[in-house]
Amino acid sequence: MPPKNAFYMFMQAERKKIMAQAGTAPPMQDMAGLCINRWKGLSPQEKSVYEGMARRERTTKGPGSKMDNQRRLISERKDPVEEEKKRRNLETQAMGSSWVGQDLKKIKFHLIDFQVMYDEREVDLHLPMEVGLVCITLADGILKSMHRFTDPGDAPQGNRRIANEYAESHHQIPLNFEQSDSDFTSLWFELEHFLADDPQRDDIPPLFCLSSNREIVESCLEFCFYKAITGEPNRIYKLYCIEDLIVTLMLRSGKINDKPALSQIYDALIQNRWDYTSNIRCQYHEQVDSCWCSISIVKRYSFVIFDLLSKLLDFKLTAKHLPDERQIDFKVMPSFGRNKAVSKREWEPRSRSPPKFMDPAPVVASKPTERYVINLSDSDDEESISASEEYQLKELRVPQTPSMSVAMSGLKLGAGRGITTLPSFPRSEVDVAPPPGFGPKPSISPSCAPAVPGAQARPQNPLLQGQGRGLPPPSGSRGRGLPPQVTMTQLAGRGRGTKDS
Repeated sequence: MPPKNAFYMFMQAERKKIMAQAGTAPPMQDMAGLCINRWKGLSPQEKSVYEGMARRERTTKGPGSKMDNQRRLISERKDPVEEEKKRRNLETQAMGSSWVGQDLKKIKFHLIDFQVMYDEREVDLHLPMEVGLVCITLADGILKSMHRFTDPGDAPQGNRRIANEYAESHHQIPLNFEQSDSDFTSLWFELEHFLADDPQRDDIPPLFCLSSNREIVESCLEFCFYKAITGEPNRIYKLYCIEDLIVTLMLRSGKINDKPALSQIYDALIQNRWDYTSNIRCQYHEQVDSCWCSISIVKRYSFVIFDLLSKLLDFKLTAKHLPDERQIDFKVMPSFGRNKAVSKREWEPRSRSPPKFMDPAPVVASKPTERYVINLSDSDDEESISASEEYQLKELRVPQTPSMSVAMSGLKLGAGRGITTLPSFPRSEVDVAPPPGFGPKPSISPSCAPAVPGAQARPQNPLLQGQGRGLPPPSGSRGRGLPPQVTMTQLAGRGRGTKDS
């Protein structure tokens, strides 16, 4: 069976027409000679109808009609990485073809960056909060710049907390910012006038952004065009990657043969060398001291481009190419009695003798202080305490808890628990010196405590005798605290419902 292509579908349609008119039709093998001239006379629009019919026929009945778990045809599945690679190759070719006959050092390049409300969730369109653009040439540096705060409206329902957290950790632009502008129509016309030398021309040069931010920038441009409602077609649709721009310019220089890795160019673009350089951020981000400023980000991209290509394309770096770091003034805080701060950078050649500093104050060796020393040996003396008077502890107060006060003073507690007067604990007559700070040794009578019923011969703590709270067991009890008149046998009989004998 011949493949069901567009011509095959056309022959089937013509055969049906002949069958409807004459009641009979020639076989399919004879239809090719009858329909070939008529097929060549069709326009591309008419042929596209039969091409669509053939495509549907192949996907619904052919071997390519299998679907994956996402209900997508396996034959039409596309690898996002490969598609992005193909797209960037086509953009590089288009970019190189547009430079034919031009001086590379005089071509204008436009860099753009957006700061969005949040980027934690998948959204249809990102909400721009700030936009920054610069126009550069390799010979003249940064020619002009554009910066605007935009107001996309309130955060979508359920995303206000995410928006506040993202703003706090990134650009620090609050919602409903007072400097934001919600007039997207004027913003869009300003973008067109910034990019095109002649606003009446439809051919607007491309924009360049970081490859990892291209999805965000495309979404923000689409949002701005949607909000502008200009009634005209979108002319800002070319968005290329800065890494491809740098690599193409390096290869055009003729001084390198091997193509540099895109990952190396990307690492150079995101370096933090100029993150907090003065006079490249907007006034608001300068006050809050944040490097997440759109205008400063595109300027830092420009610095990297100039720094990488200056030797390859033979152009001089001026104050319009890189910030003049020699004019940055800073102070070093003094230490060890320095009388003034030093404002000279270490790498700058010194034109005078180095400043003299005051001699540091002499360090007086302090007398070692005796503290508690813990002896970790197995002997009985586990802790040795110094006799220094400097760290004598104050005499401890008398404890206020009932248990300790009763044990030390022999007071009587209230009735209800069966506890009577508790005697003092027996102490040995051996004179043991108390630790420093615990006051004089209390006078304790060496006499032992009075005898307690049921106590043994040797003196011991009365609280540990008997059961419960130091009391002797009740006479006649037979376990479980039962009264003497109730036996275990009687208790077991009661539990089984038997009567007492």
